[in-house]
Amino acid sequence: MVFDHISDFQVAWLNKIINGTVKQGAGKLYQKKKKWYFAIPITWNVESTQDEKIMGIDLGLRYLAVARSHFKTHIYTR
Repeated sequence: MVFDHISDFQVAWLNKIINGTVKQGAGKLYQKKKKWYFAIPITWNVESTQDEKIMGIDLGLRYLAVARSHFKTHIYTR
């Protein structure tokens, strides 16, 4: 198996999956522009705050990140 590049950021998250700090979902293998990718969704618990605001962030396949909070969406591109 050949990897073009695995960043320190990716290695850190893979280590969290291995040591059980985060929970791994079902991975998806896909091809985009003649390159193959493997996307792994992860979830983890965070400490609750007194604030009831919730934000979802998708570190994406099509966009660098998409954040949604209180009916407002922010899309970050490369």
